[in-house]
Amino acid sequence: MNPYRANRIDNGEVVEGYLGVEKHRTPETPEKKLFYVGEDRENSHFVHPASLAQNTTVKDIKDKYIFGSFEIDGEMSRGGDEVQYYYDIDSKAVFGGFVEYHDKILEIGWEHDETRFVGFVLRCCPNTNEEYFVTIPEENLKIIGTQWKGTG
Repeated sequence: MNPYRANRIDNGEVVEGYLGVEKHRTPETPEKKLFYVGEDRENSHFVHPASLAQNTTVKDIKDKYIFGSFEIDGEMSRGGDEVQYYYDIDSKAVFGGFVEYHDKILEIGWEHDETRFVGFVLRCCPNTNEEYFVTIPEENLKIIGTQWKGTG
C-alpha cells in the first residue's frame, strides 16, 4: 500500500509512493517548495502539488484503494478521488462526492451539525449552495474519477 499519489510534472503520469519536499530559492526568486513522490529520493518524481492525494486505506468495490485530497500550505489539494455510493441499497439512491482529509470544525450531514472532525470525509455538491460533508461509508464505494484535471 502506497501512502501518496500524484501526477508527475514532466509527463502527467500518476505515481504512488512516499512524499518528500525540497525547498529551492535563488537570489531572484522567493523560496519554493518542490514535492516528489516515489519509493525513495533516488526513485521518485517531482509532482504537481495540487494533484497530491493520501491513501485512506478504504477500498472501493473493485478492491482499489481510495485516495483523498489534503491541505497543503492552507489550500486543499485536488488529487482526491471522486466516489459514488448507494445510500440505501434497496432504493438505489446514488450519492457521491470528493474525498478530502480535514482536521477542523465542519458542518457534517444535511443537518449541518458543527463538529470537530479529524479524518477523511466526502465533500458533496461541491461549490454549490448545497455543499455538505458526510463521513465515508466503508462499503459500496465506487471510484468514478479524480478531482485533479491536470491544471495548476
